Amino acid sequence: MSLVQTHTIVGQTASGVLGGILLPISAQPAYYNRYASDVLANMAESGRRASVAVGQPGITAGPPAYFAAQGGAAGITSPVSADGDLTVLVAARYPSQMTANYKIAPLVSNYFTDADGKWQGFLFGLNFYSDTQILPILWAVESETGSTNQQAGDLITTAQGQAWGLYSIRISSIGSKGWTATIKNHTLGTTKTITSSNTIPVLSAAPNLAVGTSYLPENFTDRSDILSVGIWHAALSDTDLDTAVDFERRWQAGINGVTL
Repeated sequence: MSLVQTHTIVGQTASGVLGGILLPISAQPAYYNRYASDVLANMAESGRRASVAVGQPGITAGPPAYFAAQGGAAGITSPVSADGDLTVLVAARYPSQMTANYKIAPLVSNYFTDADGKWQGFLFGLNFYSDTQILPILWAVESETGSTNQQAGDLITTAQGQAWGLYSIRISSIGSKGWTATIKNHTLGTTKTITSSNTIPVLSAAPNLAVGTSYLPENFTDRSDILSVGIWHAALSDTDLDTAVDFERRWQAGINGVTL
């Protein structure tokens, strides 16, 4: 039996069956999944599937359908490495945790421990900043200092973080000296730009980007519910990113019953 992957502009066949995704922008994603049925699927043109990073990741049936990521207990590994330019688009929420532990729910990350026991890589996630506030964060280990450069987007209320939201991070020049990152909350319309004169190194031992977990599971344990993740090996322009955001909003509203 031969299998044919279907592609349409909105990532959905005419009959409503989930297919591949092909967006009318300058660069196509290397990985894209709407977690509606198959947690390891990849709707991008390559079709390279994700794999299990830890635990037994699965889909919570909907609508809305989503991946109930368990931080250190359950997550997946995408087929995408962390180098060059990256854009990550995530539709997610930070559900109420059992206790107010002020930890981090990883969304997309390749944080890992190298052979010398040092942390490496970067992490994009949601931080339970206080009893009333949640913070989208970027942590990146820089080679010049050997330590983590901790940056953040704009604060949101706990209620806003526990509701569905659409977030993106665009990072330019991973592996080169001097990098820039832009964190956007597309649901609330906020933008934060971060610059550094240091280097996020590209290491041969670095794992691919994980979704809903990190490779330091004992440190980033909070849960997140994830509707979709798209990863591009490109720093998308504002226009291209806005187009991707618009199509994701339309699909989630029309098919999954979620307003972003």
